[in-house]
Amino acid sequence: MGLFESFDQDKKADEILARLERIEQKLDSILEARGGYEGAATGSSATLEQEVLELLRDGRKIEAIKYYRGKTGVGLKDAKDWVEALWDRRG
Repeated sequence: MGLFESFDQDKKADEILARLERIEQKLDSILEARGGYEGAATGSSATLEQEVLELLRDGRKIEAIKYYRGKTGVGLKDAKDWVEALWDRRG
């Protein structure tokens, strides 16, 4: 194994560890928004839904999407899809 091969492997390992850390941070954000593991199972996301619905009823869809993203750590498309599905179900 040459010097550069070892360097490339170390770099890849560092990139994987950094990505894993970002995933863990997002998961922590999601679990915190849902009240932890128990909250995710018992549906304590009702408060989050109510807060998002309030924004939607006030005509503030973009703010609702930003709010949901901030609470859960999900990406823009997932947040938009979730907010729109919520509005379709309960709006």
